[in-house]
Amino acid sequence: MNGLVSYPRTEGTTLGDVPRAAFANLPEPLRSRVIARERHRRDAFAAANPGKEFLVRAYVSPEKFAEVRDAFIHDDDAALRGFPEPGAQAGSVPVYSFALDSSVNETSEAMRSLFRFDDPKRKGDVHERLLNTFQHNIRSAQELSDDTVVWRFIGANYTPQKDGRTAFTCNKIGGDFWGIGPIPHSEAHWRSSCAIPGTWNGDGGYVAFRLGDLPMPVRSIFRDGLYGQTAPQSSMAPGHYFPGGAEQLIVDARRLDTSPEAKTFFAFIPIQRSAWNQS
Repeated sequence: MNGLVSYPRTEGTTLGDVPRAAFANLPEPLRSRVIARERHRRDAFAAANPGKEFLVRAYVSPEKFAEVRDAFIHDDDAALRGFPEPGAQAGSVPVYSFALDSSVNETSEAMRSLFRFDDPKRKGDVHERLLNTFQHNIRSAQELSDDTVVWRFIGANYTPQKDGRTAFTCNKIGGDFWGIGPIPHSEAHWRSSCAIPGTWNGDGGYVAFRLGDLPMPVRSIFRDGLYGQTAPQSSMAPGHYFPGGAEQLIVDARRLDTSPEAKTFFAFIPIQRSAWNQS
């Protein structure tokens, strides 16, 4: 698999530290070096994000440690031993068809913005990428009631840089993908039903609100989105996948980024700890 963290991950010697069980699948001295690097990145993230240290993710891709891995591992399979993320199932990723509901107007201004039809360089890429995250019928968020609970999990993640380095940042609150309905009660439930590989998102916290509680300008952005069942997705571990099936809502994050009301709303909304990250 591509994840280097073994379970359980909640046995750190100190709060927020790298768990004692982490990277147990790696030989020494690589294990100590990787843990030291991970601890440094956690500390750097905590310093840059006061009060959000619990959002640091637990998964690391071995490609990020190629320089040390190649120096100490001679067994090509040594770095690939471990466990898939919670909720991952063995097997090949199923492929389901999807279709836009007749009520969705792809030529509307909102849809053109969501699919970035105004950006010739991204038009086909974004349109296909967003729709492929759904299975079956894709509907307009205009159908959702004001009582619909909208939530989004966020956490620390790795972002490759053009110069080859890796930035340790946090998922922004005002992103494209949101969950709707009941908030997942376990990491396995969340990753499985929402199809979230460990390389995409940490498991630290989430924000949640009623659609009707959003300021009107922000609510209109969410209403202009699309919702439907999440499509299956590959796990980090070869031969494993997440079945999906939960309801997801996709909104235009670019509009959220430029909305003063959205910026204010997200600046003050509390980030809550996930049910599986309480210590």
